[in-house]
Amino acid sequence: MLIYHGKACRQIQRLKEAFAERDPEKASKIMAKERKYLDLELRYRIRHLKRLKHARQESVKTHEVHVELLDLMKQVIVYCANIAKTSLVTSGQGSSLPVQ
Repeated sequence: MLIYHGKACRQIQRLKEAFAERDPEKASKIMAKERKYLDLELRYRIRHLKRLKHARQESVKTHEVHVELLDLMKQVIVYCANIAKTSLVTSGQGSSLPVQ
């Protein structure tokens, strides 16, 4: 989970840099990383559910917090990509990109 947190923080940093430098390549990188990080989140979620299935006490006790943190970090990843995409589209750099 700490690795995923680091990935979410890095996306925020990339977004900050993309805006500060008006760098469409950094905005594109944020969008490219989104799918990879969402796949990573899914793998962490599946691992957690497997631990729950085996009734690991640590996982049972922390289940609600664990799932909520995964959900929130996933939102950060998605929001960063959506902001980057919007930035590219409004600047004319990503006119062929679909806006979600």
